[in-house]
Amino acid sequence: MTGDLNRLRYMGRFSTSHVHHRENVAEHSYYVVLYSFMICCHLQLTGYITEDDKGRQFVNEVMIKALLHDCEESVTGDMPRPFKYKHPGVRALLNQAATHEVRGIAKRLFPWERESELGPKKAHNNLWEGITKAWSASKENQTGAVVAFADFLSVLSHLMLEIEASNWTMRQHYECTLEYAETFRSSTYDFIRDLADEAIDLVKEIFSDATTTTTT
Repeated sequence: MTGDLNRLRYMGRFSTSHVHHRENVAEHSYYVVLYSFMICCHLQLTGYITEDDKGRQFVNEVMIKALLHDCEESVTGDMPRPFKYKHPGVRALLNQAATHEVRGIAKRLFPWERESELGPKKAHNNLWEGITKAWSASKENQTGAVVAFADFLSVLSHLMLEIEASNWTMRQHYECTLEYAETFRSSTYDFIRDLADEAIDLVKEIFSDATTTTTT
């Protein structure tokens, strides 16, 4: 029913780490959507998002981007962040290949067969392009900033669960996770500054507790 996207439930994350629970991309994507929704609610409560068409459009765009942000991994699998972001050239090539795959996913999910039943092919082309563009821009502008931060929160929450379950091998991710968290000090995230600063402090607290526990 969901075509290639069904495979997201089989694609494991943290593939280079020992974990008690092997989170899959479908689980991760759900939490990115959930955290994105929670952030939007926070922005509504603080008055940043208004309850009008513009505000609803903002939330709608966030939800679509969050839902699609890792859809290419149904074909590519999950690529560990430290490797992907360490080599800009590799990342650019991966993005180029992933863009091609996302369009293929969209075409197979919404195939054009007979114009009389499924509408003009132009409508399908527009849908395929819309899905591809939403995926490509999933971390761009303010709606993309919400998704990017929600993506980080999903990673952080999984690390928290592993550490709480006494998986001390997660300490090896401290430097990478802190570096990841520090990207949210950028002015891009000023509109969620309170949340970003709280998350950065939480990273230090979590890994500090892990180190203290294993040395006492």
